[in-house]
Amino acid sequence: MSLQPYIRQLKPRNESYTPPVEKIQTFLTEGRTTAATRAEMAICYQYNYFKEYEKYANADDPEDTGISAKSGTTTDNFDKFKSLLDTGQNVAKDLDVGDKLVHSGAGSVGSNQLGHGASDNTPKADIYGNDDNQISLKKQGDKSDSAQLMSAKSGEAAGVFSAAMKHYNSVEKENISINKDFLAAMSILENDMATTARNDINVEVKTSKKDFGTWYLEDSSRVAELKKVRKPKDYKTPKQFETAKINFMKGELSVLGAIPSFEKKDEYVDEFKNATGVNPIAAGKGRGRIKGLEDYFDEYKNSEDADFRAKVDSDVAGGDKKSVMVSWKHLENIKDVEELIKEPALKAQIVDILNNSVKAVAWKDKLTEFFQNNEGMKKWMVYEAASGYYKFKGSARTDTSKYKTGFNGVANKIVSFSDKGVTKTYDDLYSFAAKNIDLIDTLSVSYKGSARSRYMKLGLSSEYVPTGADLIQESIDEEIKLLYLQEGMFRDLGLKLKNKVTSMITTAKNVLNVFYERVIKRLFTKLVELGKQGIDAVLESLGISVEGEVSMKTPSW
Repeated sequence: MSLQPYIRQLKPRNESYTPPVEKIQTFLTEGRTTAATRAEMAICYQYNYFKEYEKYANADDPEDTGISAKSGTTTDNFDKFKSLLDTGQNVAKDLDVGDKLVHSGAGSVGSNQLGHGASDNTPKADIYGNDDNQISLKKQGDKSDSAQLMSAKSGEAAGVFSAAMKHYNSVEKENISINKDFLAAMSILENDMATTARNDINVEVKTSKKDFGTWYLEDSSRVAELKKVRKPKDYKTPKQFETAKINFMKGELSVLGAIPSFEKKDEYVDEFKNATGVNPIAAGKGRGRIKGLEDYFDEYKNSEDADFRAKVDSDVAGGDKKSVMVSWKHLENIKDVEELIKEPALKAQIVDILNNSVKAVAWKDKLTEFFQNNEGMKKWMVYEAASGYYKFKGSARTDTSKYKTGFNGVANKIVSFSDKGVTKTYDDLYSFAAKNIDLIDTLSVSYKGSARSRYMKLGLSSEYVPTGADLIQESIDEEIKLLYLQEGMFRDLGLKLKNKVTSMITTAKNVLNVFYERVIKRLFTKLVELGKQGIDAVLESLGISVEGEVSMKTPSW
């Protein structure tokens, strides 16, 4: 297949276009870690500004280079964080951390001592004042990696796990280093997860799962199999039975990890199974007439889909149909790209991703089981993930006192903040870890990466991040969908109106408040910031770029 017909496809001469919804989603989620870093800088700048002048800086004030130097920021950064000076002021006024506050989050300090191939040198303390205040900052409501206690690749995850074991042994004299369950967990983190790392991936994880899920629900042989099932009395109408059937198919895929998890997956599977006697598919190959998930993967790889091909061709041509591919800019200069984007090649990579996602469910279950059987390890896992003590010190704790020996990347305090100021402070990380061992329940194994690189990472949430069914997914469209599902606002409007008027009003307010904070506010804050750069920056952010000339007919006066 030649790409030239698509690359040279006729388009409006003076206009480039990116679908606004896609652009805004990218716009809001783009560099959330970068946004967190800028907030950290604004906080440091305002703290030091007040120490110097007994007042706070305004966004319209010119940069004070002396304050920037004291804060660990630069002139280039000032232009990027000055729109956050109000947030910086609100947080800084709640802090008392000594003579100055320095930003450290963008730097590195010494070498990573975790071993196991770990190499990330980013400090755990994002900002630091005196020895008592080496602070890990967490933005309330943020769900990005920067808001987690840990979002670690295989080597880093294995290193943190091993360090937790060493703290546990050193302080509590419990040696589990040769425990078979510990060794099995280490093998998952150090070996199994490492095998998922690739830098030649041409498909997106999210859209890959969506494409397979759609095919499974509409075109797989599973559809024909379930058509043979007679409607039981449990379902009053054929439509109700068909809905239950679809929910069952979604549920059986979600339980295995082949599509994203959702709250009622187990309920849907059990309900349909009990009513019809139909068993959900299992992982691996099937036996006899019973197909397993791998059989459907093979069926999917060998299927042909005109719409799949059309979307890929649209992506190559710069059209507005989004396919499973990573952005064309990451592929257009790759050797033999025409072979890489053929349907069989792309579907083979999709199946590889799905297989790893299925394995990740088992890995998470095994790790969770380990911690359930080794309660004493939980607090030390949380402690190391939050503090980075072993990561930068290279030694285990010998006691549980607060660490206070100068800044070297280790965090000894967590501060949670919103745009209005500090919301919560955890003054001692050992105490925080001991009181929050349930954070281990938020442990996740999932894909991470950008461009053509993907790997499985181990994630551990901070306390304020919603957990379980309340976790908000990675993009704005998922956020909206889950708010609908989780809060049940619209279900209650339709089904429980008579009995739930009062609670619905409260729920509606909560949903709208969350949506405002997470979507609307972020959008308009960014648009205001871009507006200061001119109208072109605003239009570009919304997917509109006008490159030609504009002429107007002379009006008749």
